[in-house]
Amino acid sequence: LENLSLDYVQVTGTLPSEIGLCKNLTHLSIADADMEGTIPSEIGQLEHLTMLSLLGSRFEGSIPDVLYEMDTLNFIKLERNRLTGTLSPSIGNLADLRLLILSQNRLTGSVPRELGSLVKMTSLILFHNEFTGAVPEEYCTGEIPDIGTLKADCLSKSIYDLSPAVECECCSVCCRNGEPRLCSSGGS
Repeated sequence: LENLSLDYVQVTGTLPSEIGLCKNLTHLSIADADMEGTIPSEIGQLEHLTMLSLLGSRFEGSIPDVLYEMDTLNFIKLERNRLTGTLSPSIGNLADLRLLILSQNRLTGSVPRELGSLVKMTSLILFHNEFTGAVPEEYCTGEIPDIGTLKADCLSKSIYDLSPAVECECCSVCCRNGEPRLCSSGGS
């Protein structure tokens, strides 16, 4: 089994730890299902995985550390879940990562500087989380040449606090956390 797609299928329950037994998986996609629980650490046993898409469910807890060791990953889509914790600086280990979508979770902490080492990135989408700090300058200086989509919470926090949650001079779209319909083109 190389591709497992359960997109838009009414699957319930948790992602079983036995997923790690599917050693030949290259693509794992579970979109808009009724899954919950944590992302099992056994996902790290999928040595050939290039695409992980677990979007639009109720996965919670932190992003497992083993994910940052999966150097075959090109695409990570974890948006619209209930993920918490921080984005580890170890994200910089994923040198072939081209797409990272973490929007609409409950992630916190600084945007890791190590994201700036991911020179193959084409889409980085971080909005509607509790991130702080700045998007690495490499995205704005042309050192990440193929970046096409860059979205973060770079609008002012509120009409009373004009500082953005995340500083981004070159974001293609800026949003305000907690206000899903409030996004605009251009950086802060």
